[in-house]
Amino acid sequence: MNVLFITSNIPTPSQRNNNIILTIAEEISKHANVEILYPKPFVPFFLNFIEKYKKMYKGNAWVNNGKEIRTYTYFRLPVKGWAFRLFNGLLSPKIKFHNDVVPDLVHAHYVFADGSLALLIHKKYNVPYVVTVRGDDARKIENLEKNSFDYNHAREVLENASDVLCLNHYQKNVIESCFDVSVSVLPHGIEESEIIEPVTAVDSSVIKVTVVGELIEQKKIHWVINAVKNYQGNQELKLSVFGDGPLRSLYESDCAESDNIFILGKVPRDVVMDALVESEVFCLPSERETFGLVYVEAAAKGNAIVARYNDGIWENFIEGEEALYAKDEFTFNQLFNNVVENASLRNSLILKANTRVRDFGWINITEKYFDVYTAALKK
Repeated sequence: MNVLFITSNIPTPSQRNNNIILTIAEEISKHANVEILYPKPFVPFFLNFIEKYKKMYKGNAWVNNGKEIRTYTYFRLPVKGWAFRLFNGLLSPKIKFHNDVVPDLVHAHYVFADGSLALLIHKKYNVPYVVTVRGDDARKIENLEKNSFDYNHAREVLENASDVLCLNHYQKNVIESCFDVSVSVLPHGIEESEIIEPVTAVDSSVIKVTVVGELIEQKKIHWVINAVKNYQGNQELKLSVFGDGPLRSLYESDCAESDNIFILGKVPRDVVMDALVESEVFCLPSERETFGLVYVEAAAKGNAIVARYNDGIWENFIEGEEALYAKDEFTFNQLFNNVVENASLRNSLILKANTRVRDFGWINITEKYFDVYTAALKK
């Protein structure tokens, strides 16, 4: 099977992005031939001084871990609702396939740009395609006027796809409420070797709480810091915050007099994994999470999870049984106090989340991708 991945959010020679889509490609490549095409917007030279365009990749193909990643340039208008009006314009380049071999299937990893190009290939070559909806897609579609070009363009992309995937139930609910499509939830995976047998304790001398994330407002890490600072229960708590960002100095100043809160900055991944093994509770009430693989990693290392309602891993882990979900800071404080005070609840969450996370192994996730691909080819 020849599969073309179209993805506009991967690490490039000029910008570091999340590597997860390349990881998916690597897993799929164990069983099929995967080529990668990167759509890049055309940026006129006189806009290069604008900050958001400075790091945008402007070259041609590059090589990542031995895999050639080719590019396709498209025109994107700086007008809300009409950004993709010229996507398939007269000046658009010809689509070039590796060795001129038309793929059996296209997997577009975003609706806009990626799905736009997949639709173009489908119309021209009759190649079936699958689209993954991500958080940015869902939020953009929610905020578009229903009569705008981009909204109707998204409708065409999704309703012509053989299958529509997403990473969480918030995205599924948004898309199914907007368009006449059925959406399947297919989360990211984890290496089976990352999953350990959890250790639970009835009486912990110190309950270790861990946070991992970029130190920005969106992550709501100050909720966790405030919950630990204001905790007046019977347990001794230790909070470790891993990550860097514009709010780091503020958090360090805020916690300067706290002897049980540690702002540790960005550290190597193995240090974070070791910390997750040692901790019992993982908190990240972040909003606007596309998925949040770190929750899965925390569950794999034996943590009770407190996350955000209607976001991230919500409904991928059963609410109240495999994870707790906060709607706001008030409910977060309630859930946090419950999980640190109640050893029975904490241990139950640890064990059930650790059992659930075994469904997220890459072997299982890759099989699900191939089920989707096979069904698309049969259609």
